[in-house]
Amino acid sequence: MKSQILDPPVPTSQYFVRERSRARKQQSMTKAFLGLVMFFCLVSAAMSTERFVWINSPTPTVPYTNWQTAAHTIQVAVNTALAGDVIWVTNGVYASGTQTRPNGTLANRLVITKVVTVKSVNGPDFTIIKGQGPMGPSAIRCVYISEGILDGFTLANGCTDITPLDGEWSGGGVFAEGGKLINCILTGNSANFFGGGSYNGTLNNCMLTGNSAGYNGGGAYRGTLNNCTLSGNSASVSGGGSCYGTQNNSIVYFNMAPFGPNWAGSSFNCSCTTPLPPGTGNIANDPMLASASHVSVNSPCIGAGSVDYASGTDIDGEIWASPPSMGCDEVHIGSITGALGVAIAESYINVTPGFIVDFTAFITGRVTQSFWNFGDGTVMSNRPYASHMFVTTGLYSIVLTAMNETYSGGVSAIMRVSVVTRPVHYVKASNSTPAAPYATWVTAATNIQNAIDAASVPGALVLVSNGVYTTGARAVFRSMSNRVAITKPVTVSSVNGPAVTTIAGSADPVSTNGSAAVRCVYLGTNAYLSGFTLSNGHTQTNGNGIEEQAGGGVWCVLSAVVSNCVLIGNTANWGGGGSYYGTLLNCILSGNSAPLGGGSTASTLDNCALLGNSATNSGGASYSGMLNNCTLSGNSAYNGGGSAGATLNNCSLSSNSATNFGGGSYYDRLNNCIVYFNTAPTGMNYYGSTLSYCCTVPMPTNGTDNMTNDPQFVNAATSNLDLCSTSPCIDAGQNQSWMTIASDLHGGPRIMHGR
Repeated sequence: MKSQILDPPVPTSQYFVRERSRARKQQSMTKAFLGLVMFFCLVSAAMSTERFVWINSPTPTVPYTNWQTAAHTIQVAVNTALAGDVIWVTNGVYASGTQTRPNGTLANRLVITKVVTVKSVNGPDFTIIKGQGPMGPSAIRCVYISEGILDGFTLANGCTDITPLDGEWSGGGVFAEGGKLINCILTGNSANFFGGGSYNGTLNNCMLTGNSAGYNGGGAYRGTLNNCTLSGNSASVSGGGSCYGTQNNSIVYFNMAPFGPNWAGSSFNCSCTTPLPPGTGNIANDPMLASASHVSVNSPCIGAGSVDYASGTDIDGEIWASPPSMGCDEVHIGSITGALGVAIAESYINVTPGFIVDFTAFITGRVTQSFWNFGDGTVMSNRPYASHMFVTTGLYSIVLTAMNETYSGGVSAIMRVSVVTRPVHYVKASNSTPAAPYATWVTAATNIQNAIDAASVPGALVLVSNGVYTTGARAVFRSMSNRVAITKPVTVSSVNGPAVTTIAGSADPVSTNGSAAVRCVYLGTNAYLSGFTLSNGHTQTNGNGIEEQAGGGVWCVLSAVVSNCVLIGNTANWGGGGSYYGTLLNCILSGNSAPLGGGSTASTLDNCALLGNSATNSGGASYSGMLNNCTLSGNSAYNGGGSAGATLNNCSLSSNSATNFGGGSYYDRLNNCIVYFNTAPTGMNYYGSTLSYCCTVPMPTNGTDNMTNDPQFVNAATSNLDLCSTSPCIDAGQNQSWMTIASDLHGGPRIMHGR
């Protein structure tokens, strides 16, 4: 960590001496050419001006050419500057003043549309440009840049609008239509659509962590990133770290998204990420990050980059080695010294046994390695993001230790997690003596929402007796109502299963989907729903397409789980008539409808049956998402009667229909699947899909080891897609690692006879 300068600092004279002496070092030039170069250098120097920004300047005065008269905000100095000027910014949190980009509507803390250099004196640890949330019309993005350079800042808490205005719902930290960011930290920024941290542009030697996007590219969307580290970012759909960008000499690891947790559609060269992408010099090894920005001394990323992409200095201002390391940090043994700061952030401090707690390490300074000790005999090294489950009750001390060459014994932070016996809150619709916290059947709540509201310990159980629960409405996203909103990390489970326990939404009385519609269930972070029928849920027709117009039966965040449920007769105005996001285990989705994904959109479905769902556009049963061990039968759509745009493993698709393309599958990726007896004018079983180890007709022209034999279902007409004992599909699939402990749709071993 650089030492903090308390007085207004002046840029070091060595910098200017170095810049002015470059021409003198060109000894091989002719005198005439040297004279010409010196002439243009002098002209350029005469035309450029240094301007200064200091939040505590005593007498800010135009043109801000010394520290005494420095501007209080960066934008004021930039607006005064001319092309070629350098604006020096000293320590502070710059969180005032706004300006819109050309032809824009969203406020930005800083807009750079000139060929100027905006440079911090002491780097991103001490110089912060802070935006403002929450997302919406009053949000403030950190930076918009179309020309020039921004060097050495932290961009934090930037947010975007939520409406699909051109460019205003993307790029929470920075929206770039040109220019360059160097040695910056982008953290805690969010975008409603694309690029939580950055949208477009070129980023060199930067760290992107803790940013989020409502759709794609939690860390970065598009753009070119050289020697950057992206970790701990998240996206609601795909590309938790990066989406559709180019990464060179970069680390993209420990990010989160339903599809492509680290990357989606991106290209890589000499970078570290997983899964291993095509490109030159890439690796998929654990990068062994000692902190979110710094690699440990035994990281496989050291010396694994290419000199073709390295420029400037690393995040600490140190020169790159040859070859350079991947990521934003170069390792120089002997100089990994200085102060260390260590802190821990945890998702929960009071939990029940078996509940997973997430931990984040906040380590500042140059660090050689770091260690977790969870107090129950479990240790972990060089992992800035860790998850742990405590199996027995007790009070556990969690210790995080960071080390460097100054602090060989380490600097530690400690926090405690209390693991308590699981509380139970009861629900019985007919109970006449309800009393909070509903801890017995005698005092049970009469509606599910009251019991959820009473739960205070993560991992608590809300146990629901038989009944049809049709009252109550709770909004989570603006005005979209939910019959039950599980906004806490608890398990809501029925006593006797979905046949006798129903959560029912309601339609808008005028238009089915509309302002008065009620969704069945909203399922939040680490929430779990088990054993219910979810029926008659509907969405709005206006507002945010993802949050208010998707998931008629259930709307889930990424970590939410729905188990042993029946989703029937639900609709959505946009996507996921039955479900949106989340993971569904052993569920039935039947008779649901939406334009995209009548049964499900963007969900992960394991051992599920999708029957008789419909989509007016694509994906009668499912759109996007991942399906494992699922049956898709009797579904219909314009394109992709069974599925569209999804990945399907060990699934059976039969008796589905499309009125245009792909009766069974439309632009899916299918592995070990049967796609047979579907109908469509073009591509009766599949269209535009990639199939491997599948049974279908006609024989696919792409993919490997497919067959066209009749699969011999027991009774496809009744949606019984079990295989007869003589089926050619038995033992004809490709073994995959996840199958070793997996079960099939009936609960039997996924692999019976070796394949």
